[in-house]
Amino acid sequence: RNLRCRVFGPLWQGRFKAKEVVDELGRSTARWRPRYTAGEWLELACAGLECDPEMLCGRGRAPVVVRMRGLTGLVGIERYGAKVTKLAAELGKSRGGVSHWYRPGGGQAHRGCGLRGCCRGP
Repeated sequence: RNLRCRVFGPLWQGRFKAKEVVDELGRSTARWRPRYTAGEWLELACAGLECDPEMLCGRGRAPVVVRMRGLTGLVGIERYGAKVTKLAAELGKSRGGVSHWYRPGGGQAHRGCGLRGCCRGP
């Protein structure tokens, strides 16, 4: 076995184990992220992006639509636990198509979309 694991514990726990922070009522104060179903996530995403779900499931390839699809897929799947197959079923798309939206770059280079940290520049 690894000597480090015997001395300090598993690598993913760091050198010291983190203590759970509990408030005076005994509730955990750890940060958590809500989980959404595919339908809930699409409603929230479309409201935030000010678009219709029909725009996301359409065949359009306009740069704005491509960015909306990518953001909807990336944030919903990676951050909020929406499932690719469920998103595909909600939108009437194939799961391969939906997974293509959120893969790094989505197969296309994002340049100059105006989102900090998203683009590699103009």
